Amino acid sequence: MLSIFTPQIVLNLLLLIWILSIPFKNSIYQLSTVLIIIFFLIYIIKNRDFRHLKNIILKFKDLIIVFLLIILSMTISNFSNNVSETDAWKIELSFIYRYGFIFFIFIFFYSKNFFSKKQIFVYILISLSIQSFDGLFQSIYGNDVFLQNKGSVTQGLTGATYNRNIFALFMGIGVLLSFLSIKKINLYTKTNIFLFILFSLFIYNTLFSYSRAVWVSLFVAFLFYFIINIKNFKIQHLFILGIVIFTIVLLFFNIESLDKRFEQLMAGNSSYRTDIWLHALDLIKQKFIIGWGVNGFSIHQWKNISSIHNHTLEILFDLGIIGLLCFLFLLCLILKELIKNKDYELITILIYFFIWGNFGESIISGKTLLSSLTIFLFFVFSNRLELKERS
Repeated sequence: MLSIFTPQIVLNLLLLIWILSIPFKNSIYQLSTVLIIIFFLIYIIKNRDFRHLKNIILKFKDLIIVFLLIILSMTISNFSNNVSETDAWKIELSFIYRYGFIFFIFIFFYSKNFFSKKQIFVYILISLSIQSFDGLFQSIYGNDVFLQNKGSVTQGLTGATYNRNIFALFMGIGVLLSFLSIKKINLYTKTNIFLFILFSLFIYNTLFSYSRAVWVSLFVAFLFYFIINIKNFKIQHLFILGIVIFTIVLLFFNIESLDKRFEQLMAGNSSYRTDIWLHALDLIKQKFIIGWGVNGFSIHQWKNISSIHNHTLEILFDLGIIGLLCFLFLLCLILKELIKNKDYELITILIYFFIWGNFGESIISGKTLLSSLTIFLFFVFSNRLELKERS
């Protein structure tokens, strides 16, 4: 019986649990993260696979150097400020093992053919589907299945996440992934019908989360994708797209809460974000080079709001121009990799994350966002390995 639990099966089970637990951000997420790292260490020690480990390090040395520079900028900023009240060192340590180690583990075991990209994609789709059906349940009964979070189509859906914007972030990812997966002209294959149902459900949850940041992010991402692929669209695609757009417009015109939220978007209502940004900019000027330390805004907050809601300003505030340059270096590596491979689908997803980042969760301490970006970076850089994928 125990023989069925091969290292491949054990790792895939851990990865599935980890991906399923990301939106919940609970103890299962924490435990699965630690277990994945322990599994990796045991595998390396038991199999003495140090030569392969070295080869992976050399192949990704530019990415490792950039990651170490980011960590160095955090360390310099933390040492230069009084961060005893901000959990700065704990957040920096978490950044290393939750995202740096997990990314490297993904790459290492992918290179050993423990799993394929298709398997990881299926795990992601399962996780997002669970959240989408939970959102649908919440819209009908007023609370979600897992945590009894309150939500409605008038007040906004949260699913099992802790707020509307994070729920919308995942539903927006679902919209993109399901759309990009529907490639065949014949829309009546079982797979495409299932994907289209999910696509519709993701859109439903995205709309009724009332997250304007996700609405804008999806609009810009889709605009880029359509411009790049305009010559590849068939009449069938345009017909279906027209139906989807018409349905969305109809909903905005006939549902007062949606219409009101859209009017706020068009009027430039930022929900006090501009005031937060101006406050942050005044403080950034004082420590422009090294910043105020990781999570520094939590003690220099604006009217009890402890998040800047803008990745660029957050990095500048916490790590100064040194940290921002390190993150820009990472962005350049990502763009270089994607452009070299002409991977316009991943560029579309990158645009979605980038636009959302101007309004959303922390890029330094946000567990759900950073875990999602870790998986995204795996898909970006795993192309360097040039493996023959197994099904």
